[in-house]
Amino acid sequence: MKSAGTLSVEINFDSTVYLANGKAASVVALVGATPAQVTLTATGSTTTAAGVTKLTFTSTPLANGLVDTDGVQIQPNSLTFAAGDLKDAAGNDASKNFAALSVTNQLVDTVVPTATLTAG
Repeated sequence: MKSAGTLSVEINFDSTVYLANGKAASVVALVGATPAQVTLTATGSTTTAAGVTKLTFTSTPLANGLVDTDGVQIQPNSLTFAAGDLKDAAGNDASKNFAALSVTNQLVDTVVPTATLTAG
């Protein structure tokens, strides 16, 4: 991931969930050795309102200076949404509880290179 890039993570649910069209759910990614918290958001569409078993969460462009060489972590229990926006087939709100998730295919390096000029 380069500077101004975004993180995108698919999260699978164990049963069908419904994210209302135009509504949002979010999770927190931990990036780097001294973790920076980055919010990832899934926005509801007609597809998610009809029911899905996975949602794609995406960040805004990442800040400069972040490095994570072994993949980001999704912070446990960080799923947030307004009541009724993300529910199961029975109309119950989806569970917000889950273990930490490792996303090893999302490597980050947003450190901007610097040039050193020397007289030659």
